[in-house]
Amino acid sequence: MTNMKSRTLSAVQMRRFLQDARRWKVVDASMEPHEHYLDISPATALSVAAARCFYAEIGGADGYWDNLRRLSSSVASVLVRHQPQSLSLAGIATIGPATAATLASHAGWLGLAGLKHLTPGVAAALSRQRGVLHLGVERLSVSAARALARHRGRELQLPTLRELSAPVAKALAQYRGSLYLPVITSVTTEAAAALAQHRGPKISMARLRVAPKQDIRLLIEKLEASRT
Repeated sequence: MTNMKSRTLSAVQMRRFLQDARRWKVVDASMEPHEHYLDISPATALSVAAARCFYAEIGGADGYWDNLRRLSSSVASVLVRHQPQSLSLAGIATIGPATAATLASHAGWLGLAGLKHLTPGVAAALSRQRGVLHLGVERLSVSAARALARHRGRELQLPTLRELSAPVAKALAQYRGSLYLPVITSVTTEAAAALAQHRGPKISMARLRVAPKQDIRLLIEKLEASRT
């Protein structure tokens, strides 16, 4: 298939790749929209023209963009516009506030599993997203947690967050959507008390094993209510 050693895929390279993909039957034109993804793994970045070319050629198909390592605001705008249901960008390790603000216009499931560190500015920009926000952060500052608590969407997924201090728990407890914290195994007395006051409809902490007995009752009741 077409050689794509260039880090940024151009429109010409994209067009050639799609031609080869059809020749090798990677793309099945009979499939309905959103039933398949086209993997362009060799590309680590896209030009705006290449992104537009992809959707113009493929139509209703979604792109598999987890191999992208760099993402400009202008390219993000194209991806958001053409993949309204879900957009996964697991290879993106860092973004600026401008790109984050563009991604926040995505109203479906937005996945940024590679984003391990979150600045308050980027968190504030992403908080404007109105769908499901999935982040790969392992730690949160209090200021970033406060910004995320203003997320306008229905669910905040933090599947790799392993530490939850009392101030961060207090900040996240203000979130009005569902909160997903699957790998937290223990919390302090203060954190448990804060999470028990979570303002959203559901909180998920499937691996919670150790918590202070004197303050865990309300949190356990909250978790049990979330499962029903």
